[in-house]
Amino acid sequence: MDLLVLGFLLASGKFILMLKFLPMRKLLWWDKWIDLFFTIVVPLALHGTFSGMIVAIFSGLFLSFYLLIARKIIGAQAPNWWIHRNPGS
Repeated sequence: MDLLVLGFLLASGKFILMLKFLPMRKLLWWDKWIDLFFTIVVPLALHGTFSGMIVAIFSGLFLSFYLLIARKIIGAQAPNWWIHRNPGS
């Protein structure tokens, strides 16, 4: 149970930290790349122990869930440079 709570807290911290860097709608446009990045980086950072890997798996699962729900509720918006480079998308 402790590992589940630690995974939840790690994913919540990552999500809040990401919100500080970009506005929510523009952040959600990159959700697949963010999910892929954290799926690779967090297990590499916590690979020393079994419990570290379990926390990494749970945090990746929770972060994917956060991004999915936020994108369904709020929606995503392409960055300005993408809109100007690809009109009509």
